Amino acid sequence: MVRALARVLTGAVYIAGGYAVVRAPGGRVGKAADTLAKIRRVVPLPIDDELIVRVNGGAQLVAGAALALGIKPRFSAAVLAASLLPTTIAGHAFWTVDDPSERQVQQVQFLKNMAMLGGLLFAMIDSPRSAR
Repeated sequence: MVRALARVLTGAVYIAGGYAVVRAPGGRVGKAADTLAKIRRVVPLPIDDELIVRVNGGAQLVAGAALALGIKPRFSAAVLAASLLPTTIAGHAFWTVDDPSERQVQQVQFLKNMAMLGGLLFAMIDSPRSAR
């Protein structure tokens, strides 16, 4: 019961966030531009940053729903973890912010995402047989 509740609570964050990004990526596209340019040096990605941001949001939406429903939860958690890393680096690069109050806000968001990543890592290694 607790395992199912944990999956629903975790998945809900990605369902809501992913839906918002797919619907209206807004300023996320500009925030992602530098990170995407760096990734393109080693991975051939489409040039359309908005498309990439929307696809990332879509991946979070679908994988979040799958996790919440218990469909391939370990795989869903892995997809979410892979999606969360570039999202966090692009969106919450607190080390690049000069304003102390904004730096603190971004650092809190970065650490929150790292905590979410930790939960996803637990979900990736979880199995019903390991609950003893």
